[in-house]
Amino acid sequence: MPPAHASMREAANPRRAVARSTRAVPAEPRIDPPMAPCGWHFATLRGFRDGEPAALRDVYRLHVGEVTGLLRHGFSFESAGRGHRFVGYDSAYEL
Repeated sequence: MPPAHASMREAANPRRAVARSTRAVPAEPRIDPPMAPCGWHFATLRGFRDGEPAALRDVYRLHVGEVTGLLRHGFSFESAGRGHRFVGYDSAYEL
């Protein structure tokens, strides 16, 4: 379709004309809370250390999948210069 037809179609449908607008809308500045070197927000880290239920819940939800996977499927580690293997639990009930 030639460009002239496209502009007429946009004029007939104002929603479409707005959707194609290239006018920049200034974004509000985003202020993120400061992060600890471990990658956690300082507030979460303090809350975890203090045993705050909300912080403990956030950390649990963040890591539950990975920890459960290690306990179910096992992992290898080294102790006193020797390699060892934890084979994992057979069922979720054992967790």
